[in-house]
Amino acid sequence: MEASRAGRREHVEASADLEAVSVDIAERVRMLDGLVRYRFGDNPALMEGWSSARDVLGPFRSKVAGGSQTPKAA
Repeated sequence: MEASRAGRREHVEASADLEAVSVDIAERVRMLDGLVRYRFGDNPALMEGWSSARDVLGPFRSKVAGGSQTPKAA
């Protein structure tokens, strides 16, 4: 029973760490977005490439109550 509690605690801690990292990454992408738009905003081809690169799917959830869920673009 103790191993089960320890495993669950580690899972919760890892999830919290992952959430903190994802928030940091999202903040950095927003900052980079401003720089890219300032530097390359007049080049439609580069801006289209940047738009494609920063448009990622997520967040993903493995379990959803009542069935599966299809990820949506961010």
